[in-house]
Amino acid sequence: PSRPGRIGSERPNLDNFQDAINQAELEPPEHALREAGGNKPAAATVLGMKSSTFREKLVKHGLG
Repeated sequence: PSRPGRIGSERPNLDNFQDAINQAELEPPEHALREAGGNKPAAATVLGMKSSTFREKLVKHGLG
């Protein structure tokens, strides 16, 4: 049974949710890398990140 204000009665698929989060987290670094011509420190600067944090994100997503 559905509760008011809630769409459907099933729990969200957490695998799809995590996939969506990963994709959303990946798009800005990929774009910044393209814009910076592959220069990782410059791409990190564009995103307002430390270079080390940027590298961690790349490694997390298999791009490092």
